[in-house]
Amino acid sequence: MTQDVTTIFAEVETRAKHLVQSWGKFRTDMERYLPESYHEEIQTLSDGLDAALQRLLHDKPLNIQIEIQLLFD
Repeated sequence: MTQDVTTIFAEVETRAKHLVQSWGKFRTDMERYLPESYHEEIQTLSDGLDAALQRLLHDKPLNIQIEIQLLFD
């Protein structure tokens, strides 16, 4: 069970890294083609994504593992 949870968290982290890379490329394109008046909103979106990923990846994963284990016990 613990191995399965560890594998899940590793996959989530890998996918989060891909999301960050994809967003970075998309953001660059948006900033290139959209007027500068949109750049602040794009930055806000980037900040929101960063905050969400920080919570997902660094916010007490051990507690989540314990909760998942309790569900299956």
